[in-house]
Amino acid sequence: MQILLPASVAETIVLNLRRCGKRETGGLFFAEHIGGDTFKIIEVTTQQSRGTVTEFIRDPAQHKEQLEAFFERTGDDCARFNYFGEWHSHPCFVPVPSGQDLRTMRSILEDPAVGANFLVLMIVRLNGNSGLALSATVCEASGVYQPASVFVEVRSEVPQRRRRIRTL
Repeated sequence: MQILLPASVAETIVLNLRRCGKRETGGLFFAEHIGGDTFKIIEVTTQQSRGTVTEFIRDPAQHKEQLEAFFERTGDDCARFNYFGEWHSHPCFVPVPSGQDLRTMRSILEDPAVGANFLVLMIVRLNGNSGLALSATVCEASGVYQPASVFVEVRSEVPQRRRRIRTL
């Protein structure tokens, strides 16, 4: 799977990471299906309640409101625009999913109200002053977990270019 991460979305995540410091933060992200196995993240949310230095606890009620608002804005065009997964930070640790992170994604996939075949879990952290270090894991309903490639679109004066950022 290939994930396109627009510069504006990456910048939103970086600003949230800087604001939260050493406390974990996270939220949802939504994507547009570009074609084949390529998706473009078009929106990211940030949960209002933050985590601790070692844990992020998702707020399903807040996420439900964000999901409903997204689907209303996109006209319920689920074939093109959809809930794509979740992100959270590991500001003090390597940005890879923990066992608890994967169990949480599995429980979301098992929820019949969600109705997803897969979700992507992105773990992020600040990478010095240069931006993001991240990992993206595709979590399938079948229980298979596999890495995804993430490409950040770079802002520039010339037409948009894509570059691959460091993934773990």
